[in-house]
Order: sequence, then C-alpha cells, then structure tokens
Amino acid sequence: VLMEQLHYDFETGTILNNNYIDYKMMTMADFPKQITPILVEEWQGLGRYGAAGMAEGAFTGTGAAIANAIYNAVGIRVDEQSITPEAVLDKIVKLQK
Repeated sequence: VLMEQLHYDFETGTILNNNYIDYKMMTMADFPKQITPILVEEWQGLGRYGAAGMAEGAFTGTGAAIANAIYNAVGIRVDEQSITPEAVLDKIVKLQK
C-alpha cells in the first residue's frame, strides 16, 4: 500500500517498472524485527492440490486501515494504490481548490 505502484506509459499501455529493480516492494528489512513463529498442529484439511494458506490474510486489511487512518487524520479519501505522501498531498490540494 505504501510502496508498490505500477507505472505505465499511457500512450502504449506498457508497464514501465516491470522488474524487481524499479518496482519497489517491502522486504524483510521493512518489517518488524521481532517475529514470533507459531506452529499450528490442528489439521484443517488442504486445498484441492494440497496447498494451504498461512500468512496471506494478514495483509488484506492493511490498505483499508491506512486509508481510513489518513481519512481520520486529514479528512480526505485516498482510493488508489499506492498511498504515497505525494498522493495524499495531491488530494489535499484538489480539495482546497
């Protein structure tokens, strides 16, 4: 929500940052230092191909939580990804016009 953003050439529709050098995403260095792993020993079954999700659900509400925090702080809705300081400032400037 705070870092990942695709950049397009709007004339051709080509993605300009389609590699891991230009597409910024969080790494282990951006996460909290204290991580406590837990083992879940209760069997709940697997998916059709033997796969089971583990931590993906922890990130699903992050974008909405950050957007709501910005709304509570400054009274504007940022409804696009990525929520950068520039995107918030643009919304504030447009609101004042």
